[in-house]
This record gives sequence, C-alpha cells and structure tokens, in this order.
Amino acid sequence: MKRLSLIISIFLIFIMHIVVFIIDIKLNGSFTYALDDAYIHLAMAKNLYYKHMLSVDGIHYASASSSILWMLILTPFMSLGIYKALYVPFILNMIFQILTIIAIYYYFEKLFHFTPSLLSMILLILIAPFIALSLGGMEHSIQIFFTIVVLFQYLLYLKENKKNNLIKLLLSSMLLVATRYEGLAIVLAISLFHTIYKRDIIRPILIFSFGLIPVIVFGIISLNVGLGFFPNSVMAKSVFGGNVDLMSLITHPIRYVLSNDMRIKIMIIFILIVNSYIFIMSHIKKKAELLALSFIFLFTFILHLTFGKFELGWLYRYEAYLIVFSYLNILIYLYLVHNFSFSLNIIGIVIIIILTIIFPSRIIKSPINAILDTKKIYNQQIQIARFLWENFNNTRVAVNDIGTIAYFTNVSILDLAGLGTYEVVILKKKGKFDQENVEELLKKYNVEIIVVYDWGFGLQYIDFERAGYKRVGRYKRDIKGRPISFYTTYNLHNECRQKFIEFSKTLPKDVIVKLGG
Repeated sequence: MKRLSLIISIFLIFIMHIVVFIIDIKLNGSFTYALDDAYIHLAMAKNLYYKHMLSVDGIHYASASSSILWMLILTPFMSLGIYKALYVPFILNMIFQILTIIAIYYYFEKLFHFTPSLLSMILLILIAPFIALSLGGMEHSIQIFFTIVVLFQYLLYLKENKKNNLIKLLLSSMLLVATRYEGLAIVLAISLFHTIYKRDIIRPILIFSFGLIPVIVFGIISLNVGLGFFPNSVMAKSVFGGNVDLMSLITHPIRYVLSNDMRIKIMIIFILIVNSYIFIMSHIKKKAELLALSFIFLFTFILHLTFGKFELGWLYRYEAYLIVFSYLNILIYLYLVHNFSFSLNIIGIVIIIILTIIFPSRIIKSPINAILDTKKIYNQQIQIARFLWENFNNTRVAVNDIGTIAYFTNVSILDLAGLGTYEVVILKKKGKFDQENVEELLKKYNVEIIVVYDWGFGLQYIDFERAGYKRVGRYKRDIKGRPISFYTTYNLHNECRQKFIEFSKTLPKDVIVKLGG
C-alpha cells in the first residue's frame, strides 16, 4: 500500500504533464512556455554551447540568471538543436518533481518512520504548484528538490552524526545554491541552528563555506569578463546592488504584511503564525528534527521577504520552495506531535478547506492561469521574435523582454530591463536610468530597432523619438495586453513599416496592430 501511493503520485504527475502538454500545443499550435524568462535560460545555454560564452545574445557578456546549475544542465541538450531542446526544461521539471516525491517518501520513512498519504502528496502537487512551475520552464522544481535533500540530509546528520551524511549535506548545499542563490539562506539557517543547538562552530563554517562556493566561483568568472560579482538577475530583482540602508532592509518584509493585496497578506501571516507555533510546540515536546526544520524555515522565510520576492503574479515560482517547505513542516508536526497521518477524515477535510482558502490561486487556479499565460507568450514574445528572425535577423535591437528574441534570433541585444545588459542594471540601481543615459546606450550599441512596452521598466520616462527614432506602430497580444511600440532609425523606417504591415497579416487573430503613433 505504501509503495502504491508513491506510484500513484508519480503517475499523477506524469499524466498531468501529458495533458497540459497536449493542451498547450492545441492552444498555440506549438509548445510554448508561460514565461519569457524560460527562453532566457535556454538562450544562455545555447550561447554557452555554441559560442562558449556567458551571454544572452552570443555577442555581449551577460549573467542574466543566478541559476548556474540550470544553465549547465540545459547546455548539453543544445546538441539536439534549438527546436528540439525547447522541450527539455518542461521534461526536466517533471523529472525533478517526481524525484521530489520519491525523496519525500524516502526521508519520511528513514527519519520519522511514517509514509506520507496519497492525499497529502496530491495536495503537495497542487499547492507547489507543479504544473505551473513546469509550464514556467525554469529551475524552481530542481530548487524544491535540492531544498528537500539539503534539509533532510541535515536532519540525518543531526540524528546519526555520520561523516557520510555530512559529505552528502555539503555537496547538496553547494548544488542548492548553484540552483538559485536563495539557497544560501537555507544553508546559513542550518549553520546558525547547528551552532546554537550543538554549540559547534567548525561544522557550521564548513557547511556555509560549501554553500558559498558557487557564488564565489561564478562571481569571479563574471568579474573576469567585465560584469558584476552578482548576476544581473539578482541585482535587478532584489535589494542587492543598490544603495541599500538598514532601514530599507527592515521595512522591506513589513511591506508584504501591509500589502494592499489581501491574498499575499493572508498567506504570509498564516505561514508565520503556523510555523512559529510549530517551533514553540517542537521545543515544548522536545522534537529536535521538527525544531530544526521550523527554525530553518522561519529564518529563511524572513530573509526571503527581506531580500527577495513573494508575489502571485509571476506564476507562483519565487516562493514555491518555501510553500513546499512549510507544507512539509505541517505534515511532520501533525504526525510527530499528534500522531496524525493526513487522510480523508474530518481533520483532513478541515485542513484541505483551510489550505484551499489560504492558497486558492495555487491549488485551484494555477494550472489554468499557466496555460492561459502560454497563449500570451505565443501571441506576443514568440511573434515578435518571429518578426525579427524573418526580417531583421542580424540587426541591433533594444528590447525589454529578451528571452524568445535571444533564443530564436541572432540579433545584437541591448536589454532595457537590465537582465541581459550590465550597464542598464547599474544605471537603474544608481537611479540614473534617464533620457540622457539611455540615449548614450542606444548610440553605444548602435541600435536600429526598438521594441518596448509603452510603460513599465522605467521606460515611461524615455522619449525614443527625441533620441532619434520613429515609431512604426503599436502591438498588443490581445485586447487586455499591454501595448508595445516598435521604433526604428529613420533610414530603416519605411522598410520596417512595410514588413510590419505584411507581418501583421500572419498574426493570431487576437493580436491588435496599429500603425504609426
């Protein structure tokens, strides 16, 4: 029966992926990810494989991602060609989700001598949410897997004090941080807990040092090619890299609690209260493993709120590892303290109802939202990349969504969002992303075509016509889409306008195109 529940959980993940894969292709005509960022990783892997350089466009050096391991895993698959390699992130996400379920069963039996119920694993699959992460095409499934491995390898080491467990912990800690830099918070939390709980300083320093290895190595490589120590994505999407003072760090997590988005506010307060309660009860009941998990979680969660993102509008990915971590803490607490194994009884139904109320968008809406987002990417980013590939494949462009363009074309890219261009992220962090400096960048990169949102990314303050460009037209993926403007240099305008007219005839019916201003 125990093995049967594991097999059913794995089978469910497999079937769900087959179903959404078919729906995706039926909806878009070709397989499409729900995020442009997925194509950024693929572009980085493509250029590492073909041009042996850390680059988004294969021309300029750029560290557009903090996921070193994900880029390295994707790189060998580029030998398949860019169209066949397109499926690899989706398949790898599914594989690592299956490995995550296997790891949970293995560690729960080894550490706590109980097997998670089928119902609890189904709820985990939904609350993560696995399907949305796979359609996102990024590294968050592997991040969840290594988070679980690191946490439970530490518990094994704490329990058995074996050298073999310590070695596995050191190696998995390094891989976790190489997957995403947030993993360093977990490694730091483990080191801090071990120092306090075991009154030991040598092993915590060793553990944290191994976690730092990917950051230091990648930082040195980046500096060596003229980039910053931290990847552009870390600088652009977190508080790192700017003029950060202590007060801004303190107030950063508080803004989530005071957020106007009631969903985020409820989620964060619920997670903090539940895990604080688990921490207190594990101390009272003298449950060392649970005490360690709850301490590590609370420390990591607060650091994540301080330095990172906790948002619902980005396919639920940034906080996914924390949601899974917190959920497993609840399962372990219920079993160790109350001897309750999640099942379809009154208590189980109450828990399902509570979690569904707290996390409705994750459990209920996430697969639907992810599938609908693939259509948005197909209508917008894929089509814009197709336009450039068919008509201006060797030009120099300025854009703020670089993924599909970098992966499917050979254009030279100035990324006005900052992920693919180091100068831009530095200007933004210094508060100098203004008309004068943007004009200088456009001249430096000799940009011929500009494809940007009419607002957002700080671009609402930039007048591209004043910079010497003429608008060709506006583009919207559908009636609700954010407008995108096409600009060109004056000598390229007529040619681009004519090709833009011809191209508009081949677009999906939802797309809205308007010539001129």
